[in-house]
Amino acid sequence: MEENKKNNKGCGLTAAILALLTGVGLFMLGRYMNNISEDYSKEETFLQDRLETLPVIETEDEISAAISGEPKNYLVKNYRFKTSPTIKDTVFNFLAGDYLCIDVVEETLTYYRKNVVKAGENPYYSIWKEKPYCQIIAPLHLNNGIKVSIPDSLTFLFSVLKRSKRIFEDEINPEKKDNLSIDSRYYPNRNVNISDPEKAVKDIFTQFGDNAEELKKRFGEDGIKFDTRYNFTYMTKDDEATFAVRLGDGKADFNVFEGKNIVIVGGERITTATQEALIGKTISIIGTVFMVLAAIIVLCALIGIVIFCKKDNKN
Repeated sequence: MEENKKNNKGCGLTAAILALLTGVGLFMLGRYMNNISEDYSKEETFLQDRLETLPVIETEDEISAAISGEPKNYLVKNYRFKTSPTIKDTVFNFLAGDYLCIDVVEETLTYYRKNVVKAGENPYYSIWKEKPYCQIIAPLHLNNGIKVSIPDSLTFLFSVLKRSKRIFEDEINPEKKDNLSIDSRYYPNRNVNISDPEKAVKDIFTQFGDNAEELKKRFGEDGIKFDTRYNFTYMTKDDEATFAVRLGDGKADFNVFEGKNIVIVGGERITTATQEALIGKTISIIGTVFMVLAAIIVLCALIGIVIFCKKDNKN
């Protein structure tokens, strides 16, 4: 009986130590994933930190006073361009409304060959690969009538919610009704480049069988591209914007920093919804979950070790 108790204590202590090591390993994995996520959001972090070095002004009186003074750089938060002229969709004539900015992202249905394929598994996968297409920006005016100079480096950044917002039929030109898909995308040609892209990919595998080199050549690093569609996101006079601006001597200019200058639409912080940004955010969330779980495991393991050590001391 005594021997069994000692064995049970030994097993319990061993399990607690293993749990402790597991928790430490899980914590290190979470830290590693968070570090990777920072690489995905490095540019956005840099742009956000750069904005926050500037003095903040928010009211119309503060803006007017700054325009009358010596030229200085400011950060304007949650501003509405109520009196600015607007623009139409001159890219595809798809949207019917009046806007301050229209952002168009091109999405191409692309098939890739998997590096590792299990028996019976599809040897390829597909994604809608994104790339910026264009932005149309209105000639923006502050509400006191001063026109803001727009450099080529200016980019409007839209949030996840903005990028995900549905576009309805009453928002598009009637003649483009058939080009609107159920997922709120604009298809210039409702018939895909070939009628069945998945069948075409299967035919490639049927033709070349297990010839990995030939398949790799066919797919290439950029995959096999089929249909192309466009995602529209827009800014209206009702949307708030946060931006850096140079004010003074009766002028206003978005050209504040070297390189990219930005307007954040719908908030004070950058929350863009590019594929890369979303991947980074997902990795960060998973990494944080691992670290929290690791902390719980380590705490429980330490409590277990302390309990077993106390029992050994009593004996």
